[in-house]
Amino acid sequence: MSYKKYLWGFGGVVAVVFATYWYNLGSISHEHGPWSSFGALLSGVFTLAGAGATIATLLFLNAQSQEQKKDALKRDKRQRRRERKQAEEYQKITQAQLDTLTFERYMNHRKLFFERLTELEISFDNKFIIVNGDALYNKIFPNNGPTNLEFKVIPLCGDEGHNHIGELSKLLDELEKILDTPLVENINALDLTILILRINGKLNIKWSAPACDGDIIFDGRNTGVNIYSIQEFTHRIKSVVNSFLFYTCNPLYDGFNKGNSRVGREALMDFFINNRRLLGEVDVCKEINGLTVMEGLYFKTDMLRGGDGGFLLESTFRFLEKAFQSRESVLRLRDAEIVKGFVRAAVRECELVMNNNVDIIDNPSFREIKSLIDTLDCNY
Repeated sequence: MSYKKYLWGFGGVVAVVFATYWYNLGSISHEHGPWSSFGALLSGVFTLAGAGATIATLLFLNAQSQEQKKDALKRDKRQRRRERKQAEEYQKITQAQLDTLTFERYMNHRKLFFERLTELEISFDNKFIIVNGDALYNKIFPNNGPTNLEFKVIPLCGDEGHNHIGELSKLLDELEKILDTPLVENINALDLTILILRINGKLNIKWSAPACDGDIIFDGRNTGVNIYSIQEFTHRIKSVVNSFLFYTCNPLYDGFNKGNSRVGREALMDFFINNRRLLGEVDVCKEINGLTVMEGLYFKTDMLRGGDGGFLLESTFRFLEKAFQSRESVLRLRDAEIVKGFVRAAVRECELVMNNNVDIIDNPSFREIKSLIDTLDCNY
């Protein structure tokens, strides 16, 4: 019952009391006794009325307190809804700003990566280009995208996982290990060739300079890898891979510090003498007249020794040894006059050896050497 109803009810009770009193006592009396009784009645009624008023006040205050609590709860709920909505809107705005910032940083990161590729191409006189930079970027930074950007990539190549940086580092280690092999006969030239082509492919390198003698041709395209100058290739891939390692916050690769690998060069030379076309896809550019013959002569004169272990055709061997030291030295063999002079000297040295060693003509290796020299003599 509300306090208003209570007041109305109390008022009704008072009215009933006075009506009952008037009905039983009649009109107003002039005697002291009835007034005394009436005063006692009024005292009781007003006491009751005061109690009722107190109760009504308490009920009113309680009702008012409940109403205030309800209003406060409603205000709190509305406030919390407004605050939650504002927080959600703020979070959306903040996330949108973060996404925009991440996208801008991602685009700048890619831009710097492509600029670095261009710098690498320029540093090697634009002899090659790195094709499909988008695919290469995605391989090196597989987790990067418009909404996510990572600067550091840990090289992985093993049970813990694989990524492009890890595989490149592993392939470089394998190549250095092969080139550090002390003996040519311990090198599998086919494995070395495949490894070189794999590394070249993973770097997306496309050679743009014209092919020259000794360049490996793969699937009809010049790779720029020269069998006479392996150090050119190792220097090039070390620079490119180190650029990627630096860009992914990793230590630089510190290998290939021993110069041109003679065993690697001779392994490839010997292999491509008899396997100039490998499985129909790999070839070696040899435009110099008689170049393959001179390669064969180089290996044969190296093996032909006297009883004291010395070279029997040392001048011929030393000329060829110097000629096959690098790409540049091989290119000197394009000068026909230089080769003619070499052939004449080789013929004279061969005749001198036959005159001083009567039994040498029966040596199969010497007969093969003489046949190679005669072939060159006929070509020049």
